Amino acid sequence: MVLTNANEVNVMEFGEYLRAVRERKGFSIRQLASLAGVSNAYLSQIETGQRGIPSPDIIKKLAKPLGLKYEDLLAAAGYLERNDSLPLSDAVQTELRDEKGNSTEPTTLSLPDWVKKLPPDMQKFVEEESKHGWPYLRLARGLKMQDLTEEELRAIVETWQDAKRRHEKESGK
Repeated sequence: MVLTNANEVNVMEFGEYLRAVRERKGFSIRQLASLAGVSNAYLSQIETGQRGIPSPDIIKKLAKPLGLKYEDLLAAAGYLERNDSLPLSDAVQTELRDEKGNSTEPTTLSLPDWVKKLPPDMQKFVEEESKHGWPYLRLARGLKMQDLTEEELRAIVETWQDAKRRHEKESGK
């Protein structure tokens, strides 16, 4: 699984999808907003198409109270590519059926071809990162944007490792 350009998804379609799922769960906008830790005004704007597709972090907050897998909601938002390797959850497959019960979408998610060319340990890393909002890749991007030298980067990593060791020692891990 990998994040793609969410702008390819129609903002109104995602908003309508989100509203339909919320209403099927019996939540008001205020209830879902409270459960997800987002503002009800922001949620309303997403549902009406006045705001763009929410970030993966917001999608993660919405997935749990809606009873959806994070990856499925990412797919609905257009962040993930779909094909035949990873099945979508039953909840999302139900949402993707027309009035006759026929599927309107592919039923799986997949890593793009370029990720499949990576060594297996990196493929696993990319897949795991995609499930958690990309924290390590975001950190790496932030460090790269600082235009650090290799020496500065090593010093940061060593400092982090020392702090982690101290924390583990103090917490008895």
